Amino acid sequence: MDRTDPRQAAGATATLRSSNAAERESRAVANAGEPTLEFAHGLPYEAYVHAGTLHSLQQTLSDDAGEMSFLMVSQIMELYFKLTCFELREARRLLRQDEVWDALVPLGRAAMTIEGLNGPGAACAG
Repeated sequence: MDRTDPRQAAGATATLRSSNAAERESRAVANAGEPTLEFAHGLPYEAYVHAGTLHSLQQTLSDDAGEMSFLMVSQIMELYFKLTCFELREARRLLRQDEVWDALVPLGRAAMTIEGLNGPGAACAG
C-alpha cells in the first residue's frame, strides 16, 4: 500500500510501501551489506508504526507513580481487543465463503491473543 506521510516537511514526498527483493538486494549492494542508517524523510519504521503518535497518547492526569503503568496497560489491552476483533472478522469472512478449515487460522490467532490478555502467570496457575 502506498501512502504519503502527511507529517513530512512541505515538499517532501516520502512514500511508505513494501519493498521487493530486488530493491532490498540493490540497497544491500549500495551499503556493502551494512544496514541503512540515514533516511532522507525520517525513519520508515516511524512512518509505518506511528510510534511518536502512540507515545503522545500517554498523558497522565496526576503525579501518581502507578498511573503511567495503568494507562499503558489499559491502552495495550485496547489494542489486543482490536486485534481480536480483526481476527474474528477474518474468520467470519472465511466461514461465509465456506472456507471452514482456513477460518481456523484466524480463530487460533484470536485465541492466542485472548490468552495473552490473561497474562503470563495464568498459564502456570493450573
